[in-house]
Amino acid sequence: MKTWNTITFTIIIISLCIAWPLKAEKAWWLTIRFEPQDETIMSIPVEQIHPTWEKATVLSKDLLPSEHLEYFETYPIVNGKRFNPQFRAEGDFNSDGIEDLILVGVYQTSDLKGNFVLILTKNQKGNWVKDHLLAWEGKPGFLVLFIRDNGFLLSDCLECEGMSNLTWKNNQYTWEHSYIEFNDEPVHR
Repeated sequence: MKTWNTITFTIIIISLCIAWPLKAEKAWWLTIRFEPQDETIMSIPVEQIHPTWEKATVLSKDLLPSEHLEYFETYPIVNGKRFNPQFRAEGDFNSDGIEDLILVGVYQTSDLKGNFVLILTKNQKGNWVKDHLLAWEGKPGFLVLFIRDNGFLLSDCLECEGMSNLTWKNNQYTWEHSYIEFNDEPVHR
C-alpha cells in the first residue's frame, strides 16, 4: 500500500510540474508589463493627476501583443454570463447627470512605477477633470475593468475569482476588497 501511495504522489507531482508551466505561460496577464510613456491623459497633464507623476499611459487593446489580443477579445462566458473586460468606460457613474470616464493604466514617478484607476468627469466647459484616483506602487502590469450594473469589478487577472469592487455610495467612490491581490494597498486621493 505504501508503494502505491508513493507512486500516486509521484505521478501527481510530475503532472503538476508539467501542467503548471503550461498554465503560467497561458496566463500572460500575470507577467505582462507596460511602460508609462505619455505626459497627458485625456489632455490633462499627468502632474495635475498626481503631482509626483512624470509619465502615465492608459491601457488599451492596442498595447497588447497580437498573440494575446484574441483571448482578450473573446473572453470566456462564466456561469452563463459574458464578461467583457475593458480598459475604459464612459457613463454617469455617480448619477449626477454629468458624463464620467473611468480609465486604468500605469504611471511613473522619478523612482517608482505602478498602476492606477482614474475617474474623470466633465467640467462646465466640457473638459475632462480628475474626480477620483486610486494608485498602487509596484510592477506596471495588467489591470482591467468588468462593468456591472452597480459599479465596476477591477482585476489584474482574467481567470481569477478574486476581484475588487468600485461603487458609488454615500456621495463618494467606495473601494471594496474581495480576493484580489495587488502589490500594495490602493492609495485613495
